[in-house]
Amino acid sequence: MVSKYVNDGFIVQVHMDTSWTDRLHYFKELPKGKLYLHMDERTDIFKAKEILGDHICIQGNLKPSLFTLGTPTMIEKQVKEIIDKCADRGGLFVGAEIPDDAKLENVKAMIDTCKTYGVYRK
Repeated sequence: MVSKYVNDGFIVQVHMDTSWTDRLHYFKELPKGKLYLHMDERTDIFKAKEILGDHICIQGNLKPSLFTLGTPTMIEKQVKEIIDKCADRGGLFVGAEIPDDAKLENVKAMIDTCKTYGVYRK
């Protein structure tokens, strides 16, 4: 299916729930630069960057519970860690499944940290 959509000119999002860490290498069989993987917190985003490198854009993977139970400082720390370990050479955008009961200040902390710390420089 992915190849069909790519051949039709689309960029494809593959949404992955649960842990796909041990199967990440299979995504290298898909067309380079034509899809992005939206992974939840159970897939190791650092391993995904290591394996997929510049082949596929990765999106993720803050823990949803952190938005409800955490603090802005905890969110900022996790966002910075993801950026520090995954932003090199591009192909990253930070994201999460944000729960309905998320604290607004935590959502704002993710956005603000990405804006100030995670902007790709020209």
